[in-house]
Amino acid sequence: MFPEMRRKRQQLSEEACVQILSEEATGTLAVLDGDGYPYGFPMHFYYEDGSLYFHSAKQGHKIDALRAHDRVSFSVVNSGYQDAQEFWNRSSVVAFGRISVVEDGDARMKRLRQLCEKNFSAEKTEAELRGAPAVLVLRMEIEHMTGKTVRY
Repeated sequence: MFPEMRRKRQQLSEEACVQILSEEATGTLAVLDGDGYPYGFPMHFYYEDGSLYFHSAKQGHKIDALRAHDRVSFSVVNSGYQDAQEFWNRSSVVAFGRISVVEDGDARMKRLRQLCEKNFSAEKTEAELRGAPAVLVLRMEIEHMTGKTVRY
């Protein structure tokens, strides 16, 4: 179902992909909207045990799209580093899977706290948690993931 990476020498191990997902704060979630258009947007996220977690308002274009089609992709590019030859080295991860709303109240609050603590200041985290009733927590179960490193 998912094609193999053409340039195998650039391919990252699963462990390297997980490390990038664990360290980076934002990526692009891509969905197919109700009119059949691809729709990608930046999202803060949290990775744990083969799943990505996001938070969102309860209504809007994104939520309509997710309700119409639960298959999504998510991409992340790390900040990279410059080597001695002045090349910029960056790695990226693309994950594919299905997304759903976290319904269980305790699990929802746990994931929301983890996501906020990873991405926001303590003050912003507390503000987000106070607004939790107006927030959806989304879980993307990763079905396939690939990553690569490129020198520019």
